[in-house]
Amino acid sequence: MTVSKMKKLSKPPRKKSPKKSPQSQTKFRLSPLQRAAPLPKTANPSRRSSSASSNAPLRRRLPDTRMGKTHKFNVAGHEGYLTVGLYEDGTPGELFITMAKEGSTIGGLMDSLGTAISVALQYGVPVESLVNKFTHQRFEPAGITHKPRDPVCQEPG
Repeated sequence: MTVSKMKKLSKPPRKKSPKKSPQSQTKFRLSPLQRAAPLPKTANPSRRSSSASSNAPLRRRLPDTRMGKTHKFNVAGHEGYLTVGLYEDGTPGELFITMAKEGSTIGGLMDSLGTAISVALQYGVPVESLVNKFTHQRFEPAGITHKPRDPVCQEPG
């Protein structure tokens, strides 16, 4: 038998580590103050009292089958589509922003912006308020478009 095989055989068996509590196995450690703090109540509408539910925001969802309008755009070579889903009364209730380059960073950002605007519309934020908030912001892409009515796009408004 060689010396290296003898060393491997002569090693004592590994000791098992003591069993850890489920709290110590979490990825983040809580401070004593965080452990002592009560958990926030969940926003379950069925458990709310009638007086609390009158102040709660109400989401107006769109019907499963709805009307919509789609607008194609091209700004500085970035092509995409804006699709607006409409309620029965013709007011906008959702926005989808689809970029031509699927999987691009700007496409993901536009998907997120469309989702945020859709949720805001469904909770009753007026369209004018959203337009006023996003008008006159400057960022790329900005530039020449293929629309005769709007030859240059400088902001998303």
